[in-house]
Amino acid sequence: MKKGRKRLALVLVSTIVLVAFAAPPVEKYFEIAKSLDIFSTLFKEVNAYYVDEVDPKKLIDQGINGMLENLDPYTVYISEDESESFSIQTTGSYAGIGALIGIVNNKTVVTHPYLGFPAYRAGVKVGDEFVSVDGQNMRGKP
Repeated sequence: MKKGRKRLALVLVSTIVLVAFAAPPVEKYFEIAKSLDIFSTLFKEVNAYYVDEVDPKKLIDQGINGMLENLDPYTVYISEDESESFSIQTTGSYAGIGALIGIVNNKTVVTHPYLGFPAYRAGVKVGDEFVSVDGQNMRGKP
């Protein structure tokens, strides 16, 4: 069933791309709006009535990736979840403290300081708790 969903998303997105790029500029915007409306309607129907449970985020991501596969190998979609990692890789700049943070027993704690990063250099250790940041209580906050 997964292959069927992926193929459906790929066909739908490919059709939208082809229709959008084949039309003259004035008609292009109408075709884009029409195609997005079709996509939205189809997505709602699949989400509501498909025989198996559908993960909406995964289905949309597959549709986006299917659409971009028709362009070139350098045009890719970077999801919000991947954007920080991508930014670090491409710019070399890191905006965090250099530690993996987690919630343990409703406390915000360091679960892993990264070697050579600011938290490590400052002596932060696994299990250290964030009590407050800029005067705000951190208990239970991610």
